Amino acid sequence: MRGHLRLAGLLLFAWCACLHAEIVVGINLSASGSGAHQGEPAKQAVLLWPRTLGDEIAHYILLDDASDPTIAGQNIERLLNEQQVDVIVGPTSPHAQSVATPLAQRAEIPMLSLSATAPARLPWIYPVVPARSLATNAIARHMQHSGANRVAFLGLANPYGNDWYEHLQQSAQDAGLTIVVDERYRLGETSLSGHALRVLEFAPDAVFVGDTGAAAALAVKALRERGFVGAIYATSDAAVPEFLQAVDPTVIEGVHLPVVPAIIARDLPAQHPARDVAQDFVERYEARYGTGSVMPAASDAWSAWVWLNSAVRRAKNAGAQPGSPEFRAALARALDDTRKLAVPNGVLSADPPPGHPRYDEHAYIVTSVRNGRLAPAEPA
Repeated sequence: MRGHLRLAGLLLFAWCACLHAEIVVGINLSASGSGAHQGEPAKQAVLLWPRTLGDEIAHYILLDDASDPTIAGQNIERLLNEQQVDVIVGPTSPHAQSVATPLAQRAEIPMLSLSATAPARLPWIYPVVPARSLATNAIARHMQHSGANRVAFLGLANPYGNDWYEHLQQSAQDAGLTIVVDERYRLGETSLSGHALRVLEFAPDAVFVGDTGAAAALAVKALRERGFVGAIYATSDAAVPEFLQAVDPTVIEGVHLPVVPAIIARDLPAQHPARDVAQDFVERYEARYGTGSVMPAASDAWSAWVWLNSAVRRAKNAGAQPGSPEFRAALARALDDTRKLAVPNGVLSADPPPGHPRYDEHAYIVTSVRNGRLAPAEPA
């Protein structure tokens, strides 16, 4: 049985095959509003989720917070109190995450977060998005092997840019690289020529662009127009069609981006541990939404289902019934005890308490833009 419901524009879908007590999964995403660039691809992946978890019937309730933290909080409260869910997936936005975290913890409900800023070491909160430090580590290694020593940061003057800069700073230090300049611009600023000139004054070997989508492409364009011929890197969030289509393809040719395995699933080497699960996801997703439609947020959502599916299968051994505090506790223990689980985002393994399973070095692959598409970067 499948039902499509709508309530105040917030309840997008609810579906199940309800023959007996089922596992109830509450999902809160920013499927509309300013955060839809993350929430909409995640929603599209959620709509492809199988109707079972760990061979048990699953009931999915999908809510849209419209990129409003207040609505996100109301949605989470509703999932916890009215729907009495066993687990929450989401949210996708940092602001919603800050609201949702204490609610899930107070209710002692596992939350598989799809926000890049989800805390990594709090009880009941399970980050699904690979840590940005893994992306900057991969970038720093590539820079080092390419012979770069002097690195510039050109990015947003906001918490997003700050977070990427801090991770790059640590990764560069570990790789023996020197950050020679930290140049920032405002969100929405379109003329970046002056910023590019200030970066070039420090004669960097490589530049890291701390921005997303089309805005990141404009930063690359400003650097190229001012004569920079060195290597340019950007964030994992730039690995979206808006980046590839925003400017003349020759401008971004050769730019390096760290991506999760699903983004280049068909180009992964046979020995990559996430290759099979990533390719399976991409085939399902593209069959519904078209070739080249997979985005990082979609991979996050499918990774959440794979992780949850594995954990539910193991949690059943505790003998607790869905809908009970005992089952939720067993599910949390199973999530924590995940070992070498391949998902489209990489490989998850248990971390010593109070940490949760985290990704290993297979989570990010450095790619290069070649003829308008992303491909594995040539060995440096």
